[in-house]
Amino acid sequence: MTRTLPEPPFAVKLAMQRASEKAHALPRSDREDAKEQIARIRKALKALPGGKTLSVRNSTGTAWGWVAIWGSAEKLGGTFTDAESALLRRIGLHPGSNFANIEPDSRRYWVNYLEELVIDQEIIADLASIEQEIADGNLRRCRECGWVTEWYTDFDAQGGHDHCAQCGETL
Repeated sequence: MTRTLPEPPFAVKLAMQRASEKAHALPRSDREDAKEQIARIRKALKALPGGKTLSVRNSTGTAWGWVAIWGSAEKLGGTFTDAESALLRRIGLHPGSNFANIEPDSRRYWVNYLEELVIDQEIIADLASIEQEIADGNLRRCRECGWVTEWYTDFDAQGGHDHCAQCGETL
């Protein structure tokens, strides 16, 4: 039994467009200070599966501006839960028993990398949502307008025909 999927290029294009609009809303100043970068790292980590309970703080090592990521298992001295540890390993950080660090020189890289991961996840979720809308019949393909959510039915001697509400093209 084969499953028929909608034409992926259009659904993917729509998902990418939505994600691009979100990405352009993010501030990307080259003069961000450490607090802003750490806040963006915190926000991105918490948006990923398994990251909601992580504690992300400013710390000091050999210089100010290190990022310390702590686990949430308070009873065990802030150690990582299995989900937290798996998330950190999956994104490329190597946590110790109860914390992981990001050094000041690599903060910019981690801000960009983590935000891209979040955007990629949003694209995947949005794509699944779009495919579900198509399967449910809530999204239709118009040759002129692309994917549309509004159409009307015109009845004539041969029966009903659906038309795009924007351009009138037969669907």
